[in-house]
Formats: sequence, structure tokens, C-alpha cells
Amino acid sequence: MIVRKETNLTEKIKSKTLFQSEIETIISSEESNKELAHRYNVSKRTIQRVKAGLIDGIEDEDYQLCDESIKMKYQLQRSREANQRINKTNRETFRIADLIQTMTDEFIEVVENSKHHNFTTKIHPNKTNEIGVIQLSDLHFGERVTEVNGNEFNFEVASKRLQKLADKSTQMFKARGITSIVLACTGDLINSDRRLDEVTSNANNRAKVIYTAVEILKQLIQHLNQEFNVTVATVCGNESRINKDLGWVDFMAFDNFDAVIHMFLEFIFKDKEGVTVLPMKDPLEMVIDVNGHNLCLIHGHNGLASDSACESKVTQLRAKYAAQNVRIDYVIFGHIHSSRISDLFARSSSIVGGNAYSDKALGFTSRAAQNIYIFDVDGIDGIKIDLQKYDYYKGYDFDKSNDVYMKQNDKSNIIIQKVIK
Repeated sequence: MIVRKETNLTEKIKSKTLFQSEIETIISSEESNKELAHRYNVSKRTIQRVKAGLIDGIEDEDYQLCDESIKMKYQLQRSREANQRINKTNRETFRIADLIQTMTDEFIEVVENSKHHNFTTKIHPNKTNEIGVIQLSDLHFGERVTEVNGNEFNFEVASKRLQKLADKSTQMFKARGITSIVLACTGDLINSDRRLDEVTSNANNRAKVIYTAVEILKQLIQHLNQEFNVTVATVCGNESRINKDLGWVDFMAFDNFDAVIHMFLEFIFKDKEGVTVLPMKDPLEMVIDVNGHNLCLIHGHNGLASDSACESKVTQLRAKYAAQNVRIDYVIFGHIHSSRISDLFARSSSIVGGNAYSDKALGFTSRAAQNIYIFDVDGIDGIKIDLQKYDYYKGYDFDKSNDVYMKQNDKSNIIIQKVIK
């Protein structure tokens, strides 16, 4: 007696077992085993087993059931994989949030017991109906540039250029009798570390970069407060983000070192008269009332910064707010390190100037500059302040040891070992 080996439907499908109708055709066929094997794409051994009654065929109904079963298994596996990715993302997001909170708490503890907390500010009486705005965009603290078309950049250069910006702005604002200004930070306050060339050009790790950035910005605000009431407003850029991918929802967009720096400044100047650091409610867009004009702050990495898209993107942005009954009078942003001042918007450059990326990848020369604005009741004036040259400026104080982690062209750090022959 011949004993048939039982196989389940899935195994039959995977092994390409013949259908019942095909088996009946093979049994009744007068063709040779070789010809039948070629026709049905099976071995001659399989044909012999079919004729000997050792192989059952698959009914069409069984095949459909098996096919649906396989599809369901694949769908279940895909769902499991998707859930694993979501869980991994959530774990990473909460880990980063905990890291930021821990770092913030530790920084606050340090500040409370340091010179950062022991200073005074002052209030200035209003003398005019005009308000000044200084835009801080793409500061890229931590980046080091060594001799790119004559340009250099590091913490020391950054502090000197910002000191020059404060002096030039003060001269222009005082000439108009201005006593209140806005420091509008539009993102990328520190440098990225995602590309290899960015990592190798950074002066230090991000923790020390943030601390040094806060040191310098605190002194900039104190410098300005000698003559003006200062309001600080901040939105986040793309280079300072913590996650690899861009986040557009608030929960993800707040995972940004620009937000961390802003929180530190908010704490340092808490209860300091004459200086107001506005809370960051939306990390990507902020609208503030400056002398009756609604000024919108964004970074520009949503496609708005390019010359070809500026007008249409600004129009879309204003239309979005108009649909919510909010009028936008002026938009400022940065992102591509190139200045442009127009009737309805302005784009600021960077304090970095030219670097390897702008020179080699983009093919253009960029000068260090920032924009300032004068808002009066009748209109808005925009002015570009060139910061490329910074002679005669001492710069703000900071811990110089934080500027040498990735020191370049220092041959004393190069060790050449002799090959033993």
C-alpha cells in the first residue's frame, strides 16, 4: 500500500505544487515525462510521483484561502515592524526630552551660583514713537573657518562681530532717539554636526558650544541694555535641531538647541528690569507687535529663503494668517546666508561669512552681515550691517578653552611616527 505524505496548504503553495486540474491533465497525457516536466516547470521526478498518485493537487478554493492567509501574515509582520519603529522613535524622543531637561536643570544650578546671575539692568524712558529691531540669524556658534577667501570664524570672531553689530545699531538707533529695541533671533544659533565636514569644523561639543553661546549672547544683551530696553524673541532653525530628521509638529520642533539657548536666556534675565525674554510658544513661527506692525519671525528652511520662492512663499504665509484674521506686515528670516531687504520681507545673512560649504558646494562668496530695522508708525526701514571686518573690537569675554577642541593647523598636535625598516 502506498502512503501519501501530508503537506499543508502553505507548504504546497511555497513549493509550487501543481493544481488538481493540472494533475488530471498530466495523468491523462500521452506526452513524455520530460515534455511534461518542461511544460509545467517541474522536475521529471515530480511527474513520476504525480502519475504514481503520490502528490495531491491544490483546489482553486484552497489556493485562495492560502493566498489570503499569506497576505494576512505579511500585513501582520508589516504592522509589527511599523510599531517597532514608532516605539523606537518615541523612546528616542523621550530620551532627548529628558536629556534637555536634565541639561537645563544643571545649567540653571551653575548659573545661580556664578557671575552670570549677579548683574544689574535698567529701564529707559520712552523718548520716541520708533522701535528698533536687530535680527540675529545663522550665528552658527561653534563653527571654525580657517582662511576661506580671506575669511576666518570662531568664537572670538563671533564675539567681535556681534560687538560691532551692537555698536553700529546703537549709533543708528540713538540718532533716531530710539529707546526700545527687539532682538529677533531667527534660528541656527549653533552649528550643525550631522555632515562629516561640519563635525570636523566644530570648535567643541554642543554642550560647551551652548554654554559659550549663552555667555556671549548674555553680554550682547547687557551691552544693548546700556542704551535700550531690550525684548528678546526667538524661533528655531534647522541646523540646531537635535533629531536627525526635521520635525514640524511642536513636540518635535522644540527638540532644538536654539530653544535650549532661549530657555537659558529666559532664566538668566528673569525679573531683570529693562530686559524681557518672550516665551517661545511656537518654535517655528512667531508673530510680535512692533509699534503697531505685526512682525513674523521664521527661519526660512521651509523653502521660503530661496530667491525664486521668496515672494510666493511670503504671500502664502500672509494668506495663512489672514485666514485667521491676523495681518502680517513684515516677515524676516535667514537660512541661506545671503542678505535681501524688500518691501514685505527681509532675509538676513550670517555672521560666519564664507566657509568651505558656501565656497565649494554652493559656489558663492558670502560676507558676514546682519540686518537691523526701524519700525515707526508709518512704515518699516531695513538696513544691512556689514560685519566682515571687525578691527578695533575687543569682543565679549568667554572661556577661550572652549574654542580649541577641534583646533586646526596646529602642528604641535601632529605626531609623526617613524617606520622601522
